[in-house]
Amino acid sequence: MDITSEDSTIRAKGVDYLNACVKATHAIGASSFSGVIYSQHVKAMSHRPDPKLWDYSADSLRPVALHAQDLGVLIGLEPVNRYETCLVNTCEQALHLKKMIGVDSVKVHLDTYHMNIEEKSFYEATKMAGDDLIHYHLCENDRGIPGTGLVDWDGIFKALAEINYTGNAALESFVDCTDNMNTWVWRQLAPNGDVLLKEGVDFIQKKQKEYGLVK
Repeated sequence: MDITSEDSTIRAKGVDYLNACVKATHAIGASSFSGVIYSQHVKAMSHRPDPKLWDYSADSLRPVALHAQDLGVLIGLEPVNRYETCLVNTCEQALHLKKMIGVDSVKVHLDTYHMNIEEKSFYEATKMAGDDLIHYHLCENDRGIPGTGLVDWDGIFKALAEINYTGNAALESFVDCTDNMNTWVWRQLAPNGDVLLKEGVDFIQKKQKEYGLVK
């Protein structure tokens, strides 16, 4: 179902799948559907993406975005790191793909874990997203407890305050081993999930108050 596949039949299946996801999003009363929806996740590549790959993605996402717009659902493009996609690694690239798609319902979804690898500045990338930002994954550079690593939280929350961000955000960190280790967590990043959640949320709420994002 890769919408950047050379095979048009596969791309069409991808469009059908994404439209079904949009329909399900609307059915449960959610306002947005986002993530790595612009290409196969961890797509094997032997060369840098050429313009054709961008065209496949934009042309496939356009009808999905129009379907979402009809249902009042927003589509979020999430840049992720170079080891998980060859296509959209930065906020600037997400905005480029949004422009290619040309539908207002397409927005941007940022993730601090991936930004730590790909962006030059957490502050500048967040400011660049501006009014197109609809979701933010808040996690530390090692996926551990926010506030214990290298992420520039002050830059992030300063930018969020300056763009008057009122959208969604989620603490996306991993600590436990599961049957599906695609989270790539090979060591204990916190004592347990409960500690990670409590300390992470406490830290994030403190930053929200510090930068005037909550009363």
